[in-house]
Amino acid sequence: MIDLNNFLAKEDKTIAQHNDDLMKCMKDLEILGYLTDKNIIKMLTEAIYYHDFGKVQKGFQERVKSKGKIKYNSNKEIYHNILSAYFVDEEKLENEKDYYRVCFAVLNHHDYCNAWEVINEKEEEYLRFIKPFEEDWYTECLEGNKIGYVSNDRETILVKGLLNKCDYSASGGYKIEYKSDFITKGLNNLLKRWQMKKPSADWNDLQRFCKANSDKNIIAVAQTGMGKTEAGLHWIGDNKGFFILPLKTAINAMYNRFKNDIAEEKTEERVSLLYGDSLSYYINENNKNKAELDVEEYNKRGKNLTLPLTVSTPDQIFNFVFKYNGYELKLATMSYSKVVIDEIQMYSPDTLAYLISGLEKIHDMGGKIAIVTATLTPFIKDKLKFLDAEYGEFTDESIRHNMTVLEKKLNADDILKRYNEGGDSNKILVVCNTVKKAQWLYDELSEIIDNKDNLHIFHARFVKNDRRVLENEIMDFGKTEHIDKGIWISTSVVEASLDIDFDCLFTELYELTSLFQRMGR
Repeated sequence: MIDLNNFLAKEDKTIAQHNDDLMKCMKDLEILGYLTDKNIIKMLTEAIYYHDFGKVQKGFQERVKSKGKIKYNSNKEIYHNILSAYFVDEEKLENEKDYYRVCFAVLNHHDYCNAWEVINEKEEEYLRFIKPFEEDWYTECLEGNKIGYVSNDRETILVKGLLNKCDYSASGGYKIEYKSDFITKGLNNLLKRWQMKKPSADWNDLQRFCKANSDKNIIAVAQTGMGKTEAGLHWIGDNKGFFILPLKTAINAMYNRFKNDIAEEKTEERVSLLYGDSLSYYINENNKNKAELDVEEYNKRGKNLTLPLTVSTPDQIFNFVFKYNGYELKLATMSYSKVVIDEIQMYSPDTLAYLISGLEKIHDMGGKIAIVTATLTPFIKDKLKFLDAEYGEFTDESIRHNMTVLEKKLNADDILKRYNEGGDSNKILVVCNTVKKAQWLYDELSEIIDNKDNLHIFHARFVKNDRRVLENEIMDFGKTEHIDKGIWISTSVVEASLDIDFDCLFTELYELTSLFQRMGR
């Protein structure tokens, strides 16, 4: 019988110690209520026990003891994940399928190489590496690629994904998940602050609907200004949640709302931002606020999906649909998460296709989904039938818009006329369909407006630092309580999910869903 206390997994840890670290990670998932299926726990336990068994080979032990002086040599060593699969004992699992699932997880928990190519080409040669341990190894799982038949099973994906999640957490020395225990309290405190300004303030029908159906998939269609963000948070409750938004401008604004209004404290353990250059955003915010936050560590927590509430672009989460090596970790995390899709109509056809495909997979894995949007086209609603969702539409009786259609092109003279007639408090938003049009209008108005300091332009082609400054400026200018005079010329970057209020909107004619979004500003 092999004693794993006698073999190293890393320079400073035996295989047994490393396995114990993984088991602690698994236990944390159980304590948080994210892992409850007893059979999954059983399979994951066996996968953890066997995942580094292949490190008992002489070549690996010599290499790890050399502290980097000896490099990997295929003539003296086999990749340990391949060798580990030979040791999995079928008698410890409930049935043959579970055995294959554990073997699949162990064999593929690293992607150093194409495991099946290696096995098919060199199996006889590699068997000599485990000859000293012959009484402890089994080969049935690797005969005829039997484990390939279970590779797409829900249970296989969970075991493989959770093994990776525990392994990366234990090896990286970071917490596998942070407890979500602040969202409900944060919402209650937010309502109290509203009631200090307006004693009659309370949650509306949309928000109560989301809270009442927090254990179900939901589709909520509500007009702009009804508090869809707070509604989504009510639906998530004190659980692990993801808010998916289409535009970085909206994501940054949402992140700041969560950080300031909901998390209130311990932001680095509660809320994360997730998109391609989120680190640069953290660095700039940290410098601006003169904080002492370890932004690199904070950014890693977001990328490792460990924090309770994450605001993200779809590409950072839903790329698992392409089944890249290791995709199971992300999907396994989604299996115990609640995912809010905000403004689903904003996506391009290709993004929408993999988004809906990903939602279906999350649903199959056990995750919960909420579609919260101002507009929902019938064909998207039809594609979401698999959710079997509770559906609600929400509007109020207030007349929010007076609209005039001008049978001419958007021009500077009409905008300036409205601006001059509006008095001291007159906030005008101009939304163009192209950056070129926005730039042209800005130049035209610059020539004829009295005070150029009241004229601003914002679009997606600004460099990062300038764009970030402009984001903050338009958010501040667009606050309801901000009484001022000015013109902001923009593009579709301001359409969705920005909490800004303007008195008058000039917009070019465009497709209806975008027009509705623009009017909501």
